[in-house]
Amino acid sequence: MLVFEIIEPYITGITSILGIFFIQAVWLSVSRVIAENRLSDKQLLYFMEIGSGLLMTMSSIYLTLMSAVDHYYYLYGNLRLIIILIPAIFISARVSMISVVLSGIFRLFYFGITPVTIMYVLVFVVFLMMIIIAKKLSNGNNLRTLIFSFLAAIPIWIFIYSSNLDGTHIFAFNYMLEDYLNFIVIGSITYLSATYLYHLNTIFFKTVTDSLTDELTKARNFKDFNLTYLAEFEEAKAQGEPLNLALFDIDHFKTVNDTYGHLAGNYVLVELTDVLRRMESLNYGNVLFRTGGEEFALLLQGRSSTESMEILEEVRENVEKHFFYYESKQINITISIGLATYLVTDSDVKELYVRADEALYRSKENGRNRVSQ
Repeated sequence: MLVFEIIEPYITGITSILGIFFIQAVWLSVSRVIAENRLSDKQLLYFMEIGSGLLMTMSSIYLTLMSAVDHYYYLYGNLRLIIILIPAIFISARVSMISVVLSGIFRLFYFGITPVTIMYVLVFVVFLMMIIIAKKLSNGNNLRTLIFSFLAAIPIWIFIYSSNLDGTHIFAFNYMLEDYLNFIVIGSITYLSATYLYHLNTIFFKTVTDSLTDELTKARNFKDFNLTYLAEFEEAKAQGEPLNLALFDIDHFKTVNDTYGHLAGNYVLVELTDVLRRMESLNYGNVLFRTGGEEFALLLQGRSSTESMEILEEVRENVEKHFFYYESKQINITISIGLATYLVTDSDVKELYVRADEALYRSKENGRNRVSQ
């Protein structure tokens, strides 16, 4: 019974910290899957960092409150440092910065502006700065960053125990060493667990992404189009929001393959996708789908029919003006586009799709290299 009372806080602490990082790993997977096709790479990174920072803030506040329990005090104090350390290693220092600032503000309001509160806020800030320096010294190597951070934390333990501002860290070398070693052990266990979790996260995301990505162009594929198109159609129908579907293909693409070869045709498909992906008006290409061969689709939500026509004219002009060079040979490329806008009379996705397809054929019949509605 006595043994259980001794180890119970550590079992609880390790379970808590691993649970926190499991939730974070799930958040990273879900947020990447949901937001990747709606945000640029930079926006997606910030979205994931802010979400992770808020999650770490809530976790840090939870650990702060739990440390108020007498027999959890030392343990949960160490865990708050691990909350800063692990995200800074595996994601970015910005995640830990968010949690340090917000949890510090919470601590100042909850416990008041006292020497102890100020001391702990400063300790967390200094520890984060040490991690950032350690990461630079280790050239981004995670294991070396962990080791350097452990070594950099030694002065923190010496300061806390020698100053004893909180009245609980009475300076004694054996107590200080035991507390520090507990931090090393739990931090190492968390590091190994986080390494595995983030590895699984990468595999999961790659599997999901690969299943929804066109292998050649890296645009969203036909499977993803069907899923997204159905979801956005139902949302437009339920909310009464505008939804525009554009279908387009490359004019005389067979001639490109016959004249320059299929490798040249593949180059044109990839280059065309890159041209559109760079267009800010298409949300960095995140509404672009390759639905088969030289056929593509664009979903424009929340825009009027007039706005969509303007965007599609910009798309058409960008393709027409772009220089496609393959093995020092210029290939002139144009596209024909058909646009259909959701109507309240559209009972299902098929009706909107058929109208977009009919508009595409009107573009072809009227000379190609144009947008029809």
